[in-house]
Amino acid sequence: MQELFACTVHLDVESTCPCITTVSEAARKKVTTIEGLARGTKHSVLTAWIAQEVPQCGYCQPGQIMTAPALLARKPNPTRRLRFSPGSGS
Repeated sequence: MQELFACTVHLDVESTCPCITTVSEAARKKVTTIEGLARGTKHSVLTAWIAQEVPQCGYCQPGQIMTAPALLARKPNPTRRLRFSPGSGS
């Protein structure tokens, strides 16, 4: 069971954990890793993360950073409750 979401990637625009994703589920989808958010112009979530000095130990941060754009793609203005709910991946 995924708990920390440390390995989170995007398949197209949905966040998922590759450790529980089958090859057939990923077939023909664009895969974006945490490194992909930093290529070229940094993603706004990554830029805000750095500007707000959120970094802590770093173990679960990639998962947190990767789930934020997926959540914002589904709900551009999420409620505080949704942003911090267990099922949201935050």
